[in-house]
Amino acid sequence: MMPRTGLIGVATLSLAIASPGVAQEKPGVIAEVVVTKVKAGALKAYQEGRKRHMAWHKKQGDPWTWNTWEVTSGADTGAYVTVSFGHQWKDFDTWEGKFGQGDTADVDLNLNPYTESATVSYYEFLADVSRPPASLGPTKISEVVHFLLKPDKAAAFRHALQRAHEAIGKTNWPVTYLWYQLWNGGEGPHFVLVLPHNSFAEIAEPEMSFPAMLTKAFGPYETGVILEGFDQSSRSQWSEILVYRPELSHVASQ
Repeated sequence: MMPRTGLIGVATLSLAIASPGVAQEKPGVIAEVVVTKVKAGALKAYQEGRKRHMAWHKKQGDPWTWNTWEVTSGADTGAYVTVSFGHQWKDFDTWEGKFGQGDTADVDLNLNPYTESATVSYYEFLADVSRPPASLGPTKISEVVHFLLKPDKAAAFRHALQRAHEAIGKTNWPVTYLWYQLWNGGEGPHFVLVLPHNSFAEIAEPEMSFPAMLTKAFGPYETGVILEGFDQSSRSQWSEILVYRPELSHVASQ
């Protein structure tokens, strides 16, 4: 699963409940991610503005949850990451038609005066190679690892990722994780690994290392192939820690 150098809270995706004889709509896997950098000296004003903006979402009856994390390590330390998970592309048309104009006006009022920059991007949740925690909702801490790949190596990276995921299941390696791939809004191919933690102590690697786990599952030769697949696919890799900020979030009513 995870070559590590050391990605946004736990994605709580909306899963449909089966009803006999009723066709289910495919669960949404698209996340909208907004990364905000705050103007120097405006941190408190930004936080208060973010609270007012989330109160606006609540007052409007926004059915989407918007979770916010603070970046506490890495190049973007001090930035804020706000994410809404679990959507299909068509959902954005519906949301924009009902809330878009009002949202823009409230952002202009409560956030933009204190914002240095805001970047919007869209990621696809890769459920087939993820192992989410049993509990719903964001954990206190998220360890985030980004992989920027060579242009022609996305398929090789996905193959190594699939094999590593199989090895984790085979050995029951005690780690939960979520994988995402950038769809739009940045340089790619870009994959993101999110490791949810309830404490900093959980960031420590398991007693059995990642290569040892692979070797236990598949033997030394296949382990070498998988690790080489990761190494040869990546252009660059970086990591960060995100801390969940519930007071700066909007959790939709169920």
